[in-house]
Amino acid sequence: MFQFTHPDPGLMMPAAAVLAAFAAQPGAQPGMHETHPGFANLPPAAFAAAPLASPYPVDFQRTALAIGYSNEEYIADMVLPRLPALSRKEYRYTEYPIGEHYTVPNTHIGRRSVPAMVHLSASEATRSIEDFGLDDAIPFDDVNNTPSTTVAPLDRSSMTLTDLLMIAREKRVADLAFDANRYGAANKTTLSGTSQWSHADGTPLRDIVEAKTSMIVKPTDLAMGEEVFGKLQVHPTVLKATHANDGDSGIASKRAIEQVLDLRVHVGSARINSARPGQDARLTRLWGKHALLYRSDPNVDYKGPPSLGFTAPYLGKQTMTGFDPRIGARGTFVVRVVDSCDEVLVAPMAGFFFKNAVA
Repeated sequence: MFQFTHPDPGLMMPAAAVLAAFAAQPGAQPGMHETHPGFANLPPAAFAAAPLASPYPVDFQRTALAIGYSNEEYIADMVLPRLPALSRKEYRYTEYPIGEHYTVPNTHIGRRSVPAMVHLSASEATRSIEDFGLDDAIPFDDVNNTPSTTVAPLDRSSMTLTDLLMIAREKRVADLAFDANRYGAANKTTLSGTSQWSHADGTPLRDIVEAKTSMIVKPTDLAMGEEVFGKLQVHPTVLKATHANDGDSGIASKRAIEQVLDLRVHVGSARINSARPGQDARLTRLWGKHALLYRSDPNVDYKGPPSLGFTAPYLGKQTMTGFDPRIGARGTFVVRVVDSCDEVLVAPMAGFFFKNAVA
């Protein structure tokens, strides 16, 4: 007869975990728990109402590594900053008609009147968060034979997987924020020939200042790739403005450019392999030859105010570890890092896109 001892007669474990333990026993059949005596003290409603428990336990020590890991080459968090983590995958955020922020109301109050009532026509949009994650398998012998003076294999795996997830997010954000089709005609321009910032006759500072003036919201940040920033640093007009010289020598620092433009400058340096599988690696700059002027409001949340966009995380980054005895001679540790999030371009009118800023 099939034997099973209920692992938690006090009902402290989630019912889903008890069922998982039951189903893992040799000889268990679907539905058998309904009549098995090991479940005699569990009402059927307990299984219907109990929350599901993940079979991958969260490793809080290595979750801290994933959260704390950073790479200065990545700027996705500056372009679409992360908001506080949500506890549900489906969420709502507020969209405001842009005209309401610039329509001057009648604020006068008469001696015997009441203040004018403002009717805000904000609407809520609903989106759903997607899961992104990677696994790494580390044989038991690799862990057991690692010298204590080196980084533990599971810790190194957690950081490596986190970095790979971050560069994947970097590409998603670059593809989203640097998509010219998302901006209106008044919020983008395509540079070519002598107008490009890589040409001596180009006017990058004037182009950026004129774009700032034309935008309906005041921009706070300027994002670009390393290729664009390198040309900006040595452009004659930039050197004249930052060094007060003839523009024929020197190099402008990022801080100097920020001071001249009164903007925060973010430079994405990440590279990706653009070759097809099986071909020799071909590394290219992820952020390309474009630039984006935009507003990133420090008070942005799911209800506003107008800002280019944000990232909605679900539960935050998590690292999970498990052990699979079936793999390898002595089993294998499995490390999984998950970053469930949704990148949203909320207000394209809060950005100005320079396509092909350099040749």
